[in-house]
Amino acid sequence: RTLTLNGTTFAKGLGVHAASDVRYTVPTGCARLQASVGVDDEVGSNGSVVFQVFVGPTKLYDSGVLTGATATRSVDVAVSAGVEIRLVVTDGGDGIAYDHGDWADARFNC
Repeated sequence: RTLTLNGTTFAKGLGVHAASDVRYTVPTGCARLQASVGVDDEVGSNGSVVFQVFVGPTKLYDSGVLTGATATRSVDVAVSAGVEIRLVVTDGGDGIAYDHGDWADARFNC
């Protein structure tokens, strides 16, 4: 399905279900990771998730708990070429029902 956050559709990105842990190596010449994050519209106002970005044990970003009724958040973090980053989505502390998290328009800024 098309990734959709608060009525806005995105042609690219990564849709996951909590709990997820996706890893990428930052390409040479890239200095930032950017994305729009939130609970996909397909679950209505249901679902609760937390988006996190890590390099090793260091947390670079934490969205706090987002629900299907929460506004879309922007991720914009500095990264270093060659390191592995982790894109983590956890449940919001209440189980995984409806926890469809979107890393919409996720990209490295190079």
